[in-house]
Amino acid sequence: GNVDVYNPSTAQPSFTTKTFVGIADYQNNPQNHPVTMKIESGGSSDYFMGFNRATGVNIDNDEADDEVTIVQVNGSNGLDYSQSYLRATLRQGETYRISNYKGSGKNLLITAETININANPGFAVVSLNFDNANVNPPTPQPTPLRPTPLPTTSAPTRACGNDVCLATENDVTCPADCADVELRTWSNDVGARAAEGIMFTVQAKRPLAITGISSFTQT
Repeated sequence: GNVDVYNPSTAQPSFTTKTFVGIADYQNNPQNHPVTMKIESGGSSDYFMGFNRATGVNIDNDEADDEVTIVQVNGSNGLDYSQSYLRATLRQGETYRISNYKGSGKNLLITAETININANPGFAVVSLNFDNANVNPPTPQPTPLRPTPLPTTSAPTRACGNDVCLATENDVTCPADCADVELRTWSNDVGARAAEGIMFTVQAKRPLAITGISSFTQT
């Protein structure tokens, strides 16, 4: 029990993680994490990986205390007696590479991602990345929003020819209403009042230019 098997297809990249506990925590394992993983090699010389937790019955380790260990057997798929070889011991952050995994010409990278011996039980998280699988694919970029077109403002309605030079008209656009303007005034008063002159006020509703003032008398 508590043995996993890693045997991915080599047709495409793949990535997986596994959490291991040590052999001494075999019965202190409420989440039923594996103690050992068999890594199929494509032949009879498979790999076996585990967490060498130095506690309990395993506290007197001579090598690789609290590290991830990778062992390869020399034949029989690990099902019968055979010579075995220690291929790697991994501390947190270290990686072991199996080249030409299962004859694919591609690499299998085994990385000790996390080792925590303060937890109960202590554990190791290991990742297996075949053929440089893209672990974190890029986030799709949001589609840019198109600006909302501004509403079209209709040009003001002109009333050229109404004898009123509007603020939107001038002597070019409407000469009928805005040609040179002549203002004439007169008075029927005589004597002293007429001598005082004629007072009037001109209120401009748009910019204008006064080019001349002429005065004359008529009797």
